Amino acid sequence: MTITPKVCFRKVQLSHHKHALNQLGNVMQKRNPGAGLQETAPFERVYKDGNMMVSCIKDNMFYHGDKFGDHKHAYEIGSSKNVSIVHYAAVVPKEDQTEMTPTVCFDFCRTMPEMVYFGIQNGRECYCEPFFEAMAGDSSECDLNCPGDASQMCGGKTKSSIYEMHGCNDSPLVLAAAAAEAHTFWLQLDELAGKAESAANGKQELAVNFQEKFGQAGDPDASNLMQTAKVAAGELLHAAEAAASFAEKLAGPVKEAAAMVALDLSSFEKKADDRGPLESVVADLINPEKSDFTTFAVAKKGDDLVAELKKSAKEAKKVVADLQALFLDNEPMVNSAFWVKEGPCITDDKGCVMSSNAAEGPYRNNEYCTIAATPGTKFSVETFALEPYSCRYDGLIVNGKTYCGEDGQESYGGGNIHDITSISGDVHFYTDSCCNNWGGGSLAGFKLCAEGGFTDSTRGNQYYPVMYFVDKEFTDVPMTCSGTVVGKPIYYKTYHLCAEACDTAVHDCVGFAYYPTGPNKPNLCFLFSDFKTGQYYTGCGSNAGFLQKHNTTKQDQPLEKEPTHPVCVAKLSKFVGTTLKPNPSGKCEQCMTKLTNAERCWE
Repeated sequence: MTITPKVCFRKVQLSHHKHALNQLGNVMQKRNPGAGLQETAPFERVYKDGNMMVSCIKDNMFYHGDKFGDHKHAYEIGSSKNVSIVHYAAVVPKEDQTEMTPTVCFDFCRTMPEMVYFGIQNGRECYCEPFFEAMAGDSSECDLNCPGDASQMCGGKTKSSIYEMHGCNDSPLVLAAAAAEAHTFWLQLDELAGKAESAANGKQELAVNFQEKFGQAGDPDASNLMQTAKVAAGELLHAAEAAASFAEKLAGPVKEAAAMVALDLSSFEKKADDRGPLESVVADLINPEKSDFTTFAVAKKGDDLVAELKKSAKEAKKVVADLQALFLDNEPMVNSAFWVKEGPCITDDKGCVMSSNAAEGPYRNNEYCTIAATPGTKFSVETFALEPYSCRYDGLIVNGKTYCGEDGQESYGGGNIHDITSISGDVHFYTDSCCNNWGGGSLAGFKLCAEGGFTDSTRGNQYYPVMYFVDKEFTDVPMTCSGTVVGKPIYYKTYHLCAEACDTAVHDCVGFAYYPTGPNKPNLCFLFSDFKTGQYYTGCGSNAGFLQKHNTTKQDQPLEKEPTHPVCVAKLSKFVGTTLKPNPSGKCEQCMTKLTNAERCWE
C-alpha cells in the first residue's frame, strides 16, 4: 500500500496514547542499544520527515539520560538502557545556532540516528532521545514562549514539550500536493487580476471622459459622481495589481516545488477519476526520486517550500475572495432571477446563472459561489455535470440539498435536480482542489435558467424618468442627478441590467443615473437610495437622440430601449402618486432639494 500522509498520520496517531508511547520507547531502547552514544555529524542524512507534539512532562531522560551534557553527573541509565540523549547546544557550534523553535529542534534531531523523539525545555534547551520517561513533577506547564517564534511554546522551567518524530517517506508527495493546490489558486489569481485590471482601467477612462464633459457643461454634481467612479476604479485597480503581484510571487515557489519532484502541472489540471487525499492524486504525476529527500539540504528545502506554499495558498484564497467581492461590486452579476453574491459564477441577460467556465470548458478547482435566487424562481437545468462521489468533493446546494454527478443526483435520498420546481433561499456551488474531469471527459459544471418572469429587455420598464414625477413635458430630455449612492458605481452593464442591480438592492435602491456611450459599449451606472439634485438639458435639439418611448404619449414613459444619452430614473412603485419636484417648505421628504433647467446640451 502506498504510504500517504493520511495513512501515515493514522499509524502515528495510534501510537500517541501515553502508555503506548512508553511501551514503544522501551521497545526502541531494546532494539537500538547505544543510541546517542556515538558521534554523528548533524544536518547531513535525514531519518524522519514529520513530527507531532505528544506530551508535556518532566522527562527523566533529560535529567538522568544525558551522558555528555550539563547533566552528565546525574547520568543513571547507562547500565540498564545504554543510551543517551543528544543536546542541540552540545553538537551545534554556538555561531551556527538558531533561536529555538520546534522546527529548529526537529531539523536537528531528524538527522540524529536512532532518535524517535525530541524535547524542548526551559524555552531553549533542545534534545533528541530514542524514548522518553515521565517522572514525578510539579504542577507547572509547558508555557514558555519559543525565542524564535513567540506564538509557540518551548517547554517550561522543569517540564519538556515532547514531540514524536516519524518517517512516512512521503515528502515528494506532500510537496507535490502543496504545489498542485497552490497552482489552482495561482490560476484563479492570474485570470481574475487581468479581468479586474481591465475593468478598472475602462472605468477610469470612461469616468475621466464624462467628468471632463460635465465639467465643461457646468454640471458639478454629475462631475462629482464621476469622481466617485474614479475612486472606485482606483481601488479596484490597486487590488488587481496587488493580486497580480501576489500571483507572480506565488508562481516562483510553485515552479520550484514542481521541479523538485518533476510534477507536470498541466497533467494535474486534466487529472481524472482519482479521489482521496491530494497526495495520492498526484502520486503518478511525479518522479519521487528526482531529488534525494534523504539529504538534509533537500529535505529542508522541501519542508520550507511546503510551509511557504500552504501559507501562500491560504493567503491566495483570501486575496481571490476579496478581489472577487470587489469586482462584483463594480460589475455585479445579476439578472431577472439570480444574483451572484460571492464567487466567480456568472449570469447572462437571459435569466441564467452558471459556473464560471461553463461556456468554455471544465469547471475550475477551488471555487465557491453564493447565488441568491428571486423567491419562487422556476428554472430549467440547461447544463449539469459535476463529479459524483456522494457530492463530497464538488456539489450544488439547492433548497438545502446537495446535487452532483452528471445527472444531478441528490447526495442523500435519491432526488434529482431536474425534479425541482422552484428555488427558495441561496444556491451554493463548491469544488475541491482537483480532478473535475470524471471519466476522462470535461465536466462543464452547471447552468440554471429561469422560466418566465422579467428578462433583460423588460426589467427597466419599472423605472420612469425622474422628470415624470416633476414635469412630464421634459421626460424625454437628457438628465443627470445626484443622491445617496448605494454600493459602487457600476461599470459596463446595460440599462436593464442596471435596473436589475437596483432591484437586487431592494431595501436601499429607489432609482439610478445611467451614462451610456452607445449600444454594447462601456457605460456607468449609479444607484441611489434617494434623489437630491438634478439637471435636465433642454438645449440639445430634436436630433439629440431622444429616448425610445413606450408609446407617443408623454404621460406613459418607461424606458424600453437602451438610452443614447444620460438618464435619471426612479422606480415607479416607490414614487407612484407622489412628486419629486423641489419643495421650498421642506415638508416633502422624498422631494429633490434642487433641480436645474440647463438650457444647453450636455456635450
